[in-house]
Amino acid sequence: MLQAQRSLFVILTAIIGISTGCHHSARAKPLPLNSQHAPPRSQSPVKEANLSSQLLQRSGQAVVGQAMPFFSGWTVSASAGRAYSLRKALKSNKTRYVLTICASWCKPCMRGLQRLSESKKLFSTHKTELIILVADSSEHGREIFSKFKFDWAHVVVDEFQNFALKLAPERGKKTGRDSLSLPRTIIFNQSGVIEKIIGREADDYISQIFSK
Repeated sequence: MLQAQRSLFVILTAIIGISTGCHHSARAKPLPLNSQHAPPRSQSPVKEANLSSQLLQRSGQAVVGQAMPFFSGWTVSASAGRAYSLRKALKSNKTRYVLTICASWCKPCMRGLQRLSESKKLFSTHKTELIILVADSSEHGREIFSKFKFDWAHVVVDEFQNFALKLAPERGKKTGRDSLSLPRTIIFNQSGVIEKIIGREADDYISQIFSK
């Protein structure tokens, strides 16, 4: 009887542990990109091969069909960083803009960034701007910039998560406080209107970005 109870406990624990993304307390200390240890409250996602990317109607202040909320931060580049914001992005007169929110402790985010880094030609062909909002330290922002060779994109650091929490929040049931729910990708057009929001990223992530 005792052995059966222990087996049931193990099964229930495994089921509860399954997650499709990363959830992280605001302003928690980030981990190095090469860390082998998962951060607090971050779970490994279920196998992506059997999933499609998750399309959302709303994510925090971002709502499909409405104006893209303001965001800003400091860019990471080979030279000194510069201020970057929604207003500056729209001045580039691209057809579409892809804003992906990530952090070094989010493993699904890293897989998504790898897919994006391999899609440079698609972004150029479709006249689409890639903006990577890093809800992490400047150091981790520079690591992401270098690791994925994003010299063709805008890597923008939101170290204190002021804008990331507005665009990708999840309210804690016990604490009542917002934490980050990542990954999150928001696509908006040259008029600043949101066309699509992607939550969970799967094998069709890139095709979802460029499909209407």
